Amino acid sequence: MDDACSAAINDGFLYMGSGNFTETSDGFGNNNYNGYQRAEEIIIKANSELANNIDQWRKTPGESYPPTPPQNNIRYILSGVYFHRDDDAYYHTLTRNQIHAKYNIDGNDVLDVYHAPKDGFDGFASGFGGSNKYFFIRDYPLYIQPACQNWSLEFAGKVYNHEIGHTLSLRHTWNEQDACNDTPLGFIYDRVTNTGGCLMNQYANCYRFDPNIPGCPRKPCDEQHKITNNVMDYTEQFPRAYTQCQINRINSELAGNGNTYIHSCNGCMPSQAFFHMNKSYWICENTSSVVLNGLASFNETIYLIEICEIVPGQPSNCMSGTYYSTGWMTGTVGRIELASFYNFLPDKSYKITLTVDNEDCPPSHTFEQIIGTKGCPVPEPCVCFELMAVNPFGDEFSLYYDATESGLLEVVLVNQVSGQVTQLISPTQISAGSYIHRQNVGHLPTGSYVVLANFKGEQYAKTAIRF
Repeated sequence: MDDACSAAINDGFLYMGSGNFTETSDGFGNNNYNGYQRAEEIIIKANSELANNIDQWRKTPGESYPPTPPQNNIRYILSGVYFHRDDDAYYHTLTRNQIHAKYNIDGNDVLDVYHAPKDGFDGFASGFGGSNKYFFIRDYPLYIQPACQNWSLEFAGKVYNHEIGHTLSLRHTWNEQDACNDTPLGFIYDRVTNTGGCLMNQYANCYRFDPNIPGCPRKPCDEQHKITNNVMDYTEQFPRAYTQCQINRINSELAGNGNTYIHSCNGCMPSQAFFHMNKSYWICENTSSVVLNGLASFNETIYLIEICEIVPGQPSNCMSGTYYSTGWMTGTVGRIELASFYNFLPDKSYKITLTVDNEDCPPSHTFEQIIGTKGCPVPEPCVCFELMAVNPFGDEFSLYYDATESGLLEVVLVNQVSGQVTQLISPTQISAGSYIHRQNVGHLPTGSYVVLANFKGEQYAKTAIRF
């Protein structure tokens, strides 16, 4: 499974539609898992490797190593999750540096991580041994394959620690002079080139035992003792090893240029407040909904929410008689319906403040946001047609659709790369009801597709992946 999942990261698909995790779903219809949850799980996975350092397998002859793996005391704190819908960034019209310049969040105090789903922006770290640290990762192509979802989380945690290692002055060990005597270079082998030639005396990065990798004649990974488990090599192992020298270099970096990134030195992991809300909400009689999504708050055990009305442009002062506090609540912040305990009025501005704390690791942390309200709009007309497709799909494509009234329907499947159009449903007059359409598409190439439906002159679309 690891082979298939590893290969998926280089598949070159052009992901359309959401193409990534969103505030409310995984981007492929699963509303029980979203980008906030994904971010927190990745941080937990990466921290688990930091907390469980293991012994370095490959050792430098004559070098002294501690009897037990050295402790690595750094941990990551999730300080926020942001979603950007930007075609220029998605399609690489912008460079990595331009994307960071546009969306940088406190870059000299917070290490920014960009989850870019399209190929080419994977595993790139900037700010080596300096300030304004950030990196790019592309784990979404792994996640959307059902057999790879669990592995994709481990993959993301590994990339985080490897790339953050680069920002903290660590280099690859197998083929670079990394200033650490306890991280030996890779074993020497003779590499067979793509054209059948031979490059002599190359350093091998052996991420697993594989005697079938050719050599001319020396092979790279044909013996177990050649396999690496160091965090700065490319390896299948998890957790991986940090050597004493690497930990010393990390601490030295954090004592210098990286000092502004240190959140706490009191030996525990404090909580971090963060939530998402829309900028404005409709306030309708008996049906108002004002949801605070606090899933991205981190490591909290108690929390408190405060609400008050403010004068636009004057967020410091609450208007008299409008302040409300939930008091300290036990547990973690999730999705909270604020309208269930606060009476929001239309055409007003409100300040929402979330304070979180971890009772075992003070201090508390606060995040606030200003929202607006509007009077209830004229009800929109009913949706007359709904479309859903099995995604991803294989040799058979299954389409489900509902119509609340009769009308003319046509459905096609469009390959996003080649533009090839496959007719699914020819123009057909249908009655109100629920329908299922199945069609063999085994002849179609793998890749990204869009299902386009035309019902009564209106266009409806869904993205789908052919595996």
